[in-house]
Amino acid sequence: MTRAPSLMPFLSVTAGIATFSTMDALMKSASIEAGVYNALLFRAGIGTSLMIPVWLLAKGRWPAVAVLRVHALRSAVVAAMALLFFWGLVRLPMAEGMALSFISPLVALYLAAVLLGETIRSRAILASLLGLAGVAVIAAARFGEGGGFGEAGPGILAVLLSAVFYAWNLIL
Repeated sequence: MTRAPSLMPFLSVTAGIATFSTMDALMKSASIEAGVYNALLFRAGIGTSLMIPVWLLAKGRWPAVAVLRVHALRSAVVAAMALLFFWGLVRLPMAEGMALSFISPLVALYLAAVLLGETIRSRAILASLLGLAGVAVIAAARFGEGGGFGEAGPGILAVLLSAVFYAWNLIL
């Protein structure tokens, strides 16, 4: 007897992609209108006001000091990541900014080796180098426009740095 595959994983991933894509578009718009810092502050305020009641209803307990330290570091990393990402996204087309940010799993691969002592197989190294080459092609296309990167240069750099912070967050 074979079991029919469930649509739930597909629907969950699709809903997640739609949610985060919508958030990115709204944050880009808010960052253009109010500035990146103000948009992020407003986003954090909304998130906090939504989660405090949930935490209180779940009878959440304050974590140990060691756990708080990890959360404080993760919060700083995520704040830098978000600030850089949305600042860069204001200066780039949405699709280009998203494509550049996809280096984060590739960076996480190497950070896991350095920070966690994980072993990276040669196939993973080759695949990551091909992915990084794709990012280089996207960035190089901008360089050809007008003899330099123009305003896109700082945006590209900000999105790439944001991806490094995101990768660090993945292995924290």
